[in-house]
Amino acid sequence: MDYFYQELQHYLAQGTYHSHTISSNNPESRKATIRKASKNYTIKNERLYYNHNGNLRLIVFEAQVSDILKSCHDYLGSGRHPGRHRTLEKVQASYHWKTVREDVKKWVEECPRCQHLKTVKTVAPVLHPIQVQEAWSVLRMDLIGPLPTTAKGKRFILTATDLFTKWVVAKSLYTKTATEVSRKIVNIMCDFGLVERIITDQGQEFVNEVNRGVFEALGVKHCITSAHHPEANGQDECTNRNIKTAIAKYCGEDNNDWDIYLKGTVAGINTSKQRSTKYTPYCALFGRHPRTAGVINATKIEGNDKGVVVQEETEEHLEAKMAEVVDLHAKICQNITIAQKRQKREHETRKKQNHLSSKSGHTKRPYDR
Repeated sequence: MDYFYQELQHYLAQGTYHSHTISSNNPESRKATIRKASKNYTIKNERLYYNHNGNLRLIVFEAQVSDILKSCHDYLGSGRHPGRHRTLEKVQASYHWKTVREDVKKWVEECPRCQHLKTVKTVAPVLHPIQVQEAWSVLRMDLIGPLPTTAKGKRFILTATDLFTKWVVAKSLYTKTATEVSRKIVNIMCDFGLVERIITDQGQEFVNEVNRGVFEALGVKHCITSAHHPEANGQDECTNRNIKTAIAKYCGEDNNDWDIYLKGTVAGINTSKQRSTKYTPYCALFGRHPRTAGVINATKIEGNDKGVVVQEETEEHLEAKMAEVVDLHAKICQNITIAQKRQKREHETRKKQNHLSSKSGHTKRPYDR
């Protein structure tokens, strides 16, 4: 594999054929292969990149494969030891090599933590999708805990999920008192701006006089899900499950150091492509793809580092960027609608299968998860 890329890089950089190309069994055929392949590759900062529909992916040599897979799957910021498909998406967002699919599949299947904590699929409840048309307008909030008490005394996690972009915010808590929960809600609003609605369940940590006053002062509508339809909280249940699964893969035996890994876990979720939107939450919210440590370290910066000049953006440039974001959100809105229809079909199929299984005597145990 490395010889092929070395030959390509030499051909693109020098305009001549590599010694391996010339000395091959069929030099003319090999030269034709290199010339044809070179149309999909380019040299940038003395590095070879694969051009995939305008997106440059750094070519990875065999000796680097393990490090890349560790970065995109094992490390905290990769996103909770993601499965095969999401790991592949993370790798292909920045890197390319011939056997990338096979290598990712093998890496995930042989990951001890993933196999030990593999999620078992269950039959979903009735779907009640919430229609959202723009970013950071409707949040779904929930509480995780009590968890094992950390060294700092933390026991709970407040989660907030933007139902449009799927952006996740998580704050560790000492308690779930109204005062502490409301303070964290205000902090989230200060960090990212106000929203139109916040959806929660009927827990006392959310439904109380303190939070009622906070929501009123902020001008945010507080929507409370019915006890008869808690499944309307599906987005946050998914968020909570992802966070708890990720934390379990990184924590020590006592699971009392989860607060150390919380930020990195959430960062991994926010930089993983979502099945419903087809984009990462980061891209959906900020209008650009996230930078990762692996990509930064793989790129050689030209020139010296004595100073960086930041040019002021013109009004025309800002308007163009805003137009790009509007187009992006229109695509996301369409993708969410398609995903909700698909989820409904999948749910109906599983429901019928479950009904048939019950009739045949193969009933699901009440505590199967």
